[in-house]
Amino acid sequence: MTLYRYNEHFTNILTNNKSVKVLECSSDKTHWQRLGIDEALAFAWIRINNSQCFNFLIIDIDEKNYNNNSVNKIINNIQPNYVIYSPIKEKSLQIGYILKEPIFLNNPKEKERVKNCINTLNDIAEADKNNKNYKAKNPICGFWFTEWHRFEAYSLNEIEYLTRIFNTSQEIENSQFKEIQKTQKHKNYVYDFNSSNCQNFDDLRLKAYEFYDLFNDTFNNQKEFKIHFFNFLKKQANPKIYKHQTVAEIDATIRSIIDFCLTKYKKSNKYTRINAEKKRLKMEKLNYIKEYFNYKIPTTTKKQDREFLAEKLCLTQKTINTYITICRKETTVINDIAKEVIKLREQNNLKFFEIAKILDKKEDTIRKIYYRNRTLN
Repeated sequence: MTLYRYNEHFTNILTNNKSVKVLECSSDKTHWQRLGIDEALAFAWIRINNSQCFNFLIIDIDEKNYNNNSVNKIINNIQPNYVIYSPIKEKSLQIGYILKEPIFLNNPKEKERVKNCINTLNDIAEADKNNKNYKAKNPICGFWFTEWHRFEAYSLNEIEYLTRIFNTSQEIENSQFKEIQKTQKHKNYVYDFNSSNCQNFDDLRLKAYEFYDLFNDTFNNQKEFKIHFFNFLKKQANPKIYKHQTVAEIDATIRSIIDFCLTKYKKSNKYTRINAEKKRLKMEKLNYIKEYFNYKIPTTTKKQDREFLAEKLCLTQKTINTYITICRKETTVINDIAKEVIKLREQNNLKFFEIAKILDKKEDTIRKIYYRNRTLN
């Protein structure tokens, strides 16, 4: 059923222009013929774009250019709609991105955007830069092995954004996040709190700890987090404010702070003020989840509930799943206590302060548990 939906979706894109009645096709990429769309889609090769309009971006990788690391990078970081593998040539493949709306090349700006996108994708995948993106392998032809990764089409803006994020992360990985070598302090080194360099460093690291504590759960992966982290500290360390430090010194300071946060700070409880704030925010989010489910967390939760909570609380799906599990365990324990409280209150006619002594809880806590759960059997 899923494969049928992909095939139907692909066919609809090719036929979205009602004036198109025929399609160029070939079984060997040598002899081309023009047939009706339904007949043409049975052939291994088709004309997927034309010189006036692009519906797809195609990345063609030959055997001689194939690099497994580069292919994995583009598939994992800029997820394509489909990847076509050849049954004859194992390392010959085509990566396809379906566009939501056709891009008309009579507009010079749009043409330049498409060209830049294709060039960037080719660079990432180390693909064939001579590919014109007109004729390509047909993903719904049974001759090829097609691996579908994404049903939803892309806008050109989305692809531009994903390539920009990827390139930025690579630059940071290659230059900004090299392992920091520990050096011996100079024998005459003296920490001077009154110096501008030391004051700037202390100010910047406290902002970094707070940023890390507040936002490290809100990004999909560490690469994306590093980019935003670096940009945030870069803005905080504006050279106009930090007048006595060069740009290189500021960058080195930021790299050092980020390296500490990612490797050591997450394992430390040294900074109690910031950790207390982090725990408070976490408790607020956990309480919101409990109230959302009315303190009865189901064994399996609906996808729409998880998506709503992720958006509402600014957390990733993975973090939401973890928080829901924590809430489920806590509410299960509370339900067991609640049953005991109800039994002592209604069957034994004990007062709240007496129950509190028996269960070693505060009287106010026992009262809240009772009124919230007294409908339990």
